[in-house]
Amino acid sequence: MGKVYAAARRGDVAQLAKLLDRGADPNDSGDEHGTTALTTAAFQGHLDAVRLLLERGADIDRPNKFGARPLFVAATNARPQVISFLLKAGASLSAEADGGLTAFMEAARSTPDTVRVFLRHGVDVNAVSSKGYTALQCAAINELHGPAIIPLLLDAGADPAYRDSQGRTAKDLALERGREKNAAVLDAYMPSPRSNHSLREGT
Repeated sequence: MGKVYAAARRGDVAQLAKLLDRGADPNDSGDEHGTTALTTAAFQGHLDAVRLLLERGADIDRPNKFGARPLFVAATNARPQVISFLLKAGASLSAEADGGLTAFMEAARSTPDTVRVFLRHGVDVNAVSSKGYTALQCAAINELHGPAIIPLLLDAGADPAYRDSQGRTAKDLALERGREKNAAVLDAYMPSPRSNHSLREGT
């Protein structure tokens, strides 16, 4: 494990600054997957370390072998402050990890506060990944926080009628995974069709 990576992982900003002052590589990777110091600092939520590494030239979007970047892992581990900072610094919203998810889609599998940060930064709530996923579909299978995240996305304009390459809506995915609460929330937001009786009555 590289010294820069180790200091970033601990959030030891003083040691990190010393190493960088001596010419250490801000893009130091510290594991067999090529995970950078910036990525581990983002995952751990060490905002000051993230800030310092970026100031010293760390690549904000450098992926590891699985395509995971700093913004993605900050979403995975629910680090709203780090996410906000990375977005302001220009982190890519369209970059995908190997599983075909963007950081925003990963946030929809995380916590409500994580999603709110992306929404405040004007993310395209209906963006579709290269594998046909949307954030709402990811929220639909989020067992723990789906019932809280789904309304946030729908209120921001997410399309509950979108179908993936297999013809499945977010509700379909929720039911497929046994997420009945998520399906119920989606149902509550879907417009009810007018009955034939109502149409005959002109109401």
